[in-house]
Amino acid sequence: MQPVFPEVTKKLNDASVEHQQELRNVHLTHAEKTYNWNKMMLFMEENSLPNESRQEQEKKKSDPGSRPAVAITVMALLVLAAALIIPFSAEQSLPDSPLYPVKTGVNEQIHSAFVFSDSQRESWLRDQALRRLEEADKLLKKNAMTTNIEKSLVREFNKANAALLSKSKLGEDTKILKDYQNRLEDYTTAFEKKLQEDTRASLQSLVTNLKVAMAAVAELSNENGVPKGTTSQLQSTTNKSILITVTSEKSVYKTGEQIRLTIAAKNTGQKTETFNFKTGCQATYSINNENLGSQFCTQALTSFTLAPGLRREWAFITAAPPKPGIYTITGEVIGHGKTSITFTVISD
Repeated sequence: MQPVFPEVTKKLNDASVEHQQELRNVHLTHAEKTYNWNKMMLFMEENSLPNESRQEQEKKKSDPGSRPAVAITVMALLVLAAALIIPFSAEQSLPDSPLYPVKTGVNEQIHSAFVFSDSQRESWLRDQALRRLEEADKLLKKNAMTTNIEKSLVREFNKANAALLSKSKLGEDTKILKDYQNRLEDYTTAFEKKLQEDTRASLQSLVTNLKVAMAAVAELSNENGVPKGTTSQLQSTTNKSILITVTSEKSVYKTGEQIRLTIAAKNTGQKTETFNFKTGCQATYSINNENLGSQFCTQALTSFTLAPGLRREWAFITAAPPKPGIYTITGEVIGHGKTSITFTVISD
């Protein structure tokens, strides 16, 4: 007959306590300690706990009620592992990967939720913009960029960049601005090099957006300084003694902002020069080849003369285009020559 479980437990406890007490009260030699240890082990073997019968073990294995519990446990462990491993793996994914939505829709959203201060917000927005450029760079290097991916990256970059530049205190942190500007310049250089091999319009759009972003950063860092204008000059196509100049007050404008433009002709020769015109319009300008400066001209012959060293100017006021981008203004002294400057339009 098998021993009763409580009685066996009591015997073991009593024996254990008895031997422990003996060991504490008596200084035993190594041989004596070994003897007592063997004696206790022998006692435990002779009075072992009752084992389950083979029938009971087989019954548990075949019990359908126990299998769902095991399955649920295994499934829970798999889900937990996936919840930990997938976001980690997704962090290095690119837009052509199935894990990319986890990177942008889960990881980055969680990160955004734990951004509290203005400085943390600025750093995270900068990182988001640079992450999109890093992804574009890696895709271009392995020739995996598609037009749709490119458009998506440009859109997401513009969103993060606009949010970053809208931060009121960003202009005060010159370190963040300078670092961001340097990174944009590095990516622009890399993408322009790639553009020499691949002339797709979408890649050109990526480069243009980067240049606009750099101009916006430069404008922000120069907000409290003197506005930087831009000037271009070229010798007249009809008379090398005439120098044609076009000048704008600034190189970066916000959408809809007023642009003041000056077109000039200077006599750099040694004799007086005469300028003849077929209408009342003597100078004009265009933005991206759209003529804006001579829409209403009197139908009458006009002319003027310039002595050596003198200069004649025409002033125009227009509005910056409503869409951010890089634009070209071409100024012309009608019939005598023209030259161009570029300017950048950023979001207001």
